[in-house]
Amino acid sequence: MVDGVVSGAGSRIVRTLEEIVPNGIIPSNSQTNNLFHKWFDDLLPEELDLVLGNPSLKEALEARIRYPGGLHEWCMVCEVKTFKSWEISMAEIHRFRTKTLDLTGVNPNSGAVFTHGGAGSTLFHNELRAVIQSSNSLADFNTRLVQLINRWQIDPNLLPPLIK
Repeated sequence: MVDGVVSGAGSRIVRTLEEIVPNGIIPSNSQTNNLFHKWFDDLLPEELDLVLGNPSLKEALEARIRYPGGLHEWCMVCEVKTFKSWEISMAEIHRFRTKTLDLTGVNPNSGAVFTHGGAGSTLFHNELRAVIQSSNSLADFNTRLVQLINRWQIDPNLLPPLIK
């Protein structure tokens, strides 16, 4: 980026934070509109960095990604920059979730059954985050995610169809 312009084909100017988030309000994401999806999808990676650099906007963004709650995000909210860099739409990020009450498996270290939020859940989430961080592409992530599901003996039917 030079002087606010992202280089490459179809170059776009990186907007200011006020242009990205007028009046400090990130669009809502309700069942009846896709304002948040469109807003997120239109962000340049550098613009996402600006939003994430503002604590109150970061909190609002994370809440919109987690909406409506009660769902496990396979595309972890804390790794949203990675998914943005892979050009994954917010509709896909929202689709790629599992009800937390349904998510169970077997801890490969202890052999104990784990549930989302229960014993072993932190280890599982740490491993999922490591899968995301060590993946070089969406295809690599998909492969490693299936391996993680198998390692933790999670019912593969709980995983939505992989992001393409």
